[in-house]
Amino acid sequence: MTWPRELREPVLASELEADAIKKLAGAIGAERPLPKLVAADGEAMPIPESVRCLLSRILELMAADKAVSLQEFNRELHTWEAAYILDVPDVHLMKLLESGEIPYHEDMYSQRRIWFEDLMVYKRKWDIKRRQILDEITQLSQEWGLYDDGVFD
Repeated sequence: MTWPRELREPVLASELEADAIKKLAGAIGAERPLPKLVAADGEAMPIPESVRCLLSRILELMAADKAVSLQEFNRELHTWEAAYILDVPDVHLMKLLESGEIPYHEDMYSQRRIWFEDLMVYKRKWDIKRRQILDEITQLSQEWGLYDDGVFD
């Protein structure tokens, strides 16, 4: 299905919708049991966890008065798409592929392709490692008194 252009562009909730969005955000949050969607015929269908997570994030951002858009990807990614998702230059992505840090395969045209799931495994590991490094830098900065000296004010 191809969405109309107006549905592919960022959406900002109106002020009139703010209360309803905040109420929905609370109702669909992670702390609650999985919500259900009630169809027009009255059938209640549980919302899958992956959809709940996405809806929860959308509602959280809209409740914070942020514009939101969705980006779709196939299960098999081109290298430029993988670089975009990781927010790295293509050259850096190629180094990650060549070093084996991210698995890839070649299509019938000898173009490198990356499975979305493999890319997300790498991204989650890198996000954890980056968070640890930033925590260490923060701890060292505090130990060295850099916050006390006004360096980071």
